[in-house]
Amino acid sequence: MPMSPLVAGAATALLATLVSGCSTPPAAAAEEKKPEPVAVKAVAAEAATLRRTTTQPATVHAYYTADIYAKVSGYVREVPVDIGDHVKQGDVLAVIDVPEIKKQLLVADARVARSEAQVKRAESGKRLAEANLASARAGVVGAESRIASADALLQAGQAEFTRTQSLVEQRSVQQRLLDEARQRLDSGKADVESAKALVTMAQSQVAVAEASVAAAQSEIEAAKADTQVAEAQRGELQVMLEFAELQAPFDGVVTHRGVAPGDLVRAVTEARGVGSPHFIVTQLDKVRVRTMVPEAEASLVDVGDAVSIALSSARLPAVEGKVTRTSGSLDPSTRTLTVEVELPNPDGKLLPGMYGEATIVLFEKPDAVSLPASAIRFRTTGESYVYALDNASEVSIQDVTLGYDSGTTIEIASPLAAGQKVIDAHLKRFRDGDVVRVLEN
Repeated sequence: MPMSPLVAGAATALLATLVSGCSTPPAAAAEEKKPEPVAVKAVAAEAATLRRTTTQPATVHAYYTADIYAKVSGYVREVPVDIGDHVKQGDVLAVIDVPEIKKQLLVADARVARSEAQVKRAESGKRLAEANLASARAGVVGAESRIASADALLQAGQAEFTRTQSLVEQRSVQQRLLDEARQRLDSGKADVESAKALVTMAQSQVAVAEASVAAAQSEIEAAKADTQVAEAQRGELQVMLEFAELQAPFDGVVTHRGVAPGDLVRAVTEARGVGSPHFIVTQLDKVRVRTMVPEAEASLVDVGDAVSIALSSARLPAVEGKVTRTSGSLDPSTRTLTVEVELPNPDGKLLPGMYGEATIVLFEKPDAVSLPASAIRFRTTGESYVYALDNASEVSIQDVTLGYDSGTTIEIASPLAAGQKVIDAHLKRFRDGDVVRVLEN
């Protein structure tokens, strides 16, 4: 049965449509959209002074504090100062009556005078002994001259005897003349022996006189030693009398008074113990601020390090200073290093006992390149790296060497340059060549 013209036209149109659909390119039908770049936040490496600090509790202490005690016992006669008074070194804080020491001092003066008189008497005895010695020596000289004279007479008698003996043998003179010459010779010999005895006696007198001089010198030395002892005892009493005045050891402020006029005070002794001080004097024109640095940072503290001290008192601003000294060793019980900062205190606003915090600059490194800690990545092997970005926001993985970590920023020791942008914290892991979209801050 032949098709109707209407059906034939519809079939023709359908066939043309099918043929037309089969001729469309497959690539155009399956075209896919490219993925959007991942959005990231970027941070730039900054070059700035890197500063490591430690902040620890700190307390203000007086530069010096002296507890004043009595060295002598007695009743307090006068107290010219009170708490809060400013005193100079040597100012009298209290006067103690010590009448017994004054009496002992009078006795000591008398002993010194007696000893000095004994010295003078011994010196007079020495002068007398020296005069006797001179006389004895003169006697020796006289005796020796008599020996010379006796020797001369003896020689003359010997010559006369020899001549007379020769004449007698020649029968020129009588025997009687020889006997007389012999008697004169014997007399001369006796005179010589007598003169020698006189010399010996005079020498003995010299020895006795020398011994007397030595004894007199010993008496002088003994008397002088007694005088020195008496003077030392008197000096000790004078010192004890000076202790009757309690004096300020340095310029400062009286921060404690423990006695009043009429009080009986006892001398401090090892047996009795110290007890409560009569006065406390505190030097406040400069103060010490002490803080304790933990063991982990103790080795980084040096004398001269800058310190900022913030006290709890709201009306006092932060005070700047430098580390003056350290203890040089750790406290075995706390494992901390004691650090002291000396501060001037001309107006007396810094009071001992004030509490606050001391921030010590342990080191400063100028022009150090750093990044936020969140921008640093770590491999499982421990190496650190960053995702560096170029001007086209293309990623490149760059290994870095880290330096000081402040907790929020980390120093990049190498090789990152200041101004280099890197990807901040992100969960995605990027690869070299990835392109990202940097979000505006």
